[in-house]
Amino acid sequence: MSTINMSINMNFRIFYSLLFMLLLLQPVYAANYVVRSTADAGTHTLRWAILQSNANPGPDIITFDISGDGPRIISLGSALPPLSDPAGVIIDGLSQPHSGLGKHPPATMRLRIVIDGRRAGNTPGIWVHSPSNQVKGLVINNFAEEGIRIQAIKSGTRDNVIRHCIIGLDANGVTVRPNGGETLHTHWAGISIVSYSHAPGLAYDNLVFGNVISGNTGEGVLLSDCKGGRIYSNTISGNYIGSTLAGKAAAGNQRDGILLMGGCYGNTLSGNMIVGNAGNGIHLVGDITRNAKAHHNIVRNNVIGMTFDNKQLENALNGISIGGPEPDYPGGFASDNTLRE
Repeated sequence: MSTINMSINMNFRIFYSLLFMLLLLQPVYAANYVVRSTADAGTHTLRWAILQSNANPGPDIITFDISGDGPRIISLGSALPPLSDPAGVIIDGLSQPHSGLGKHPPATMRLRIVIDGRRAGNTPGIWVHSPSNQVKGLVINNFAEEGIRIQAIKSGTRDNVIRHCIIGLDANGVTVRPNGGETLHTHWAGISIVSYSHAPGLAYDNLVFGNVISGNTGEGVLLSDCKGGRIYSNTISGNYIGSTLAGKAAAGNQRDGILLMGGCYGNTLSGNMIVGNAGNGIHLVGDITRNAKAHHNIVRNNVIGMTFDNKQLENALNGISIGGPEPDYPGGFASDNTLRE
């Protein structure tokens, strides 16, 4: 047998071995809960599905099959239950008929499940309080707090994925429907990864990917720790932050595109388009009151103040600010961070 054939055969053996291992590693879902109604409560509603998945051991999946081809709006009258099952759940908005990613997401996404929080009270839209969840293909708007909150817990809120959602706009990705209410002195955001001082914990290895995060009253994306809590090794990548769905016009968040504050470290902000925001494109800032440094974070390959087709849509302040002041916050204490093209 020739050396070339031996090499090809070896490559095939490696390929099929890896494929077999991947098949073995595929999760076996304990249950599939199907949302068939836009009602706020009752069987086959989103609230019911989350309660079922929280109570059922093992990884679950929530899919959608609501009749009609237009956007289906789930209008909440109170907070949804936090995602709390340690095994995790997938909430798959892309399963709704007539939804899809198109050829070049996020710009070509067609999302048909809208979660509307204008009557839900003071709450985030989706509240992640456990590991190994995935939220995809949802439109989340009009919440008084964040669209999606990943909150640190003592055992670690990790390995969560938020992908291909629209946060802060309507289902067409054009009209602003902000999350974050009107509170000027509280850091709400479209999506946050946070640890709170009343219950400090860890949040790491989470991924925010391929979303449109625009029009929100606070930041687009917020990473924030506290004394005794740690936010590290998270990735914010491939998102449109501050633009419409098509990525050609501004629909800015009312503060920074991405704000990383406190002692957050080892996080990666990469490949995002960040335009039209009322603050900085990206801001890294520590907390001088507790000597906490924002450190060893990586900022690379982002397009800031300009669209991918080279249209200028500047952020109101800096493209990237390291250690600059925030409203009601003195700034400083950011070190050993890396900026790459």
